[in-house]
Order: sequence, then structure tokens, then C-alpha cells
Amino acid sequence: AIGFAIDVDRLMSALSRQKIEVPVNYDKAMVLYMPSMQKNAVDLANVLRHSGFNTELIRKRSIKNIDDYIGYATRFDINTIYYLEGKGSILQINVKEQTHKNVKLEQIKEELA
Repeated sequence: AIGFAIDVDRLMSALSRQKIEVPVNYDKAMVLYMPSMQKNAVDLANVLRHSGFNTELIRKRSIKNIDDYIGYATRFDINTIYYLEGKGSILQINVKEQTHKNVKLEQIKEELA
């Protein structure tokens, strides 16, 4: 058998010594959806992922309110929540700025293109 191992600390130290920076994507999004909107939520998550966002897909539980999910997003440095309630529009919540607006999927695709 042949083995291979890398000590991550040593690898990071070597990169630092050689002044090599590894790009890290900090764009995080959450797609929060009601059960009836699962297909649309998966479609939106795929659009966001293809645009470079680290995306969490979360089904909204009836016992939790939107503030619970905003708190979760704040704790895990998620920038934007896209909430699909089932009315055809998407509530886009900017967690950092504490703002929100209603958008359509087509608008999001245009903004990310």
C-alpha cells in the first residue's frame, strides 16, 4: 500500500512563507423555502451556486419564524436570505444591512449574470 499525508499547518505555513494567497469565497446565501416551493428553491440554489455563492438550502419549519433564520444567518456570516413563501415572489433579505425587498427569480438571474 502507498500512503500520502499532508500536515495542513505545515502547508499553510509554507504558503505564507512564499507569500502565496489562496482566494476564499465569502459570498454566502441561504435559500429558505416553504415545502410547496421546494422545486423553485432548488432552482434558485443552483443559480446562486453557479454564480459562485456558497448556498444553504433550508426548508422552513412551521415552529420557527423568519427572525430565527436571520439569527442563524448572522451567526454563520450568511449575507443574504432568499425566502420563498409560495406567492410567486421571493423576499430577499440583506442580513448585514437589515433590509429586504421582494424580487422575482428572473431579476436575481439578471443581477448575477
